[in-house]
Amino acid sequence: MIALGAITTGLTDAGLTLIGQREYVAAPDPLARRALASDIIGIRLCLTPVVAALLVLFCVVAGYPSSVVLGTGILGLSVVVANVTLGLTIPMAAELRFGAITLVEVVRQVAIVAGNVVVVVVAGSLPELFGIQLAAAACGCAVAATAVARGAVGLPVPNRERWSSLLREAAPMGLALVLGALYLRVLLVLTSLVAGPMQTGLFAASNRVIEVLVGIPAFVVGAAFPLMVRASVDDIGRLRGVLQTTLETTWFLASGLVILLLVAPGSVVEMLGGHAYAPAAGVLRLQALSLLGSYVSVVWTTALVVIRRQASLLVVNGAALVAVLAGGGALIALSGARGAALASAVGEFLIAVVAQWMLTRANRVLRPNPRFLAKNALGWLGAGLITLVPGLPAPVVAVMASITYGGVLALTRGLPAPVEGAVAIVLRNVGVLS
Repeated sequence: MIALGAITTGLTDAGLTLIGQREYVAAPDPLARRALASDIIGIRLCLTPVVAALLVLFCVVAGYPSSVVLGTGILGLSVVVANVTLGLTIPMAAELRFGAITLVEVVRQVAIVAGNVVVVVVAGSLPELFGIQLAAAACGCAVAATAVARGAVGLPVPNRERWSSLLREAAPMGLALVLGALYLRVLLVLTSLVAGPMQTGLFAASNRVIEVLVGIPAFVVGAAFPLMVRASVDDIGRLRGVLQTTLETTWFLASGLVILLLVAPGSVVEMLGGHAYAPAAGVLRLQALSLLGSYVSVVWTTALVVIRRQASLLVVNGAALVAVLAGGGALIALSGARGAALASAVGEFLIAVVAQWMLTRANRVLRPNPRFLAKNALGWLGAGLITLVPGLPAPVVAVMASITYGGVLALTRGLPAPVEGAVAIVLRNVGVLS
């Protein structure tokens, strides 16, 4: 049922969130922005019930118990409410009101936790458990409706011309998102077919860790997205500067995490899955490298959306899918879960390379400056030297190595500007800087 809810969310988003944010920032006046936010909500209110109803019908035809059918319907209603909430947060994101957006999500999560506790205590049924999702979505929607600026969103009014235009813009991105999700799932399927359940479990454990971490750059790029859109309209040179800063920041974050996972993968796996998953440590050490590619690719794929080249994402994610289908099976046959991890890393780097090539092909001004990598190499060297210190537990070495990486960049003035600013704020708060 959770998977069905995820399918509903994915099919009804179809790239509308990012496209909506882009168009909202680029809109010429408040009336146009108001109409756009209302159109996004209206499109979702039309699409989501249809998709939810089809999934309920699927459950009926598939012969699922009545509790599952009812639960799927409740989940569908919660997605309807959640999609309205997403539409309400578009003006907040464009105005950089991330505190308000965070509050919406915090309220929703608190409602879910509190509701689950109540249902467990009273021994509630499955539909009641999923009713919590609907109640939590309603709580988040209420907070969003209160927090959004007055007059920023109006009642949805169907407009064939505007709605068709938005859907045409969003469709390529929606298809690209499907391809992007598919290529990772293909690796799991190939592993189960070629290497058996044991290797599939090891790769799944490693992949779960990576899935938790790959969402981090979305926050960084999401914060910079309105600035990127505005710069693309006013000054392409300024867009290049924003992209460069975002690239350096995501690379810094990915490097710190990769160092942690390379040095102490066993500790991470056992902490999340227990001692039984200890053999997945070697798999995670290989798949950790994929974070470098995935963090960078978020920057380039978002930039393609900013300059209205989202159709290029079909080429980017399609290339990764073809590469996985062509080489993933062979790597898995040779090395099992480790082969799948290596294929995942190759796929992420391929996405980053192809996306950057497509971006530069569209506008050569947006070519990145790779000079920051030299100071990053010094940071990696410092981290590597720390791993040679004998007698220390792996988790301690991992943390020390990551700190050393950041320290070397700080000493060589290689920290990205946002990170340097955040460090300065922390140091002032603790009294180190005045």
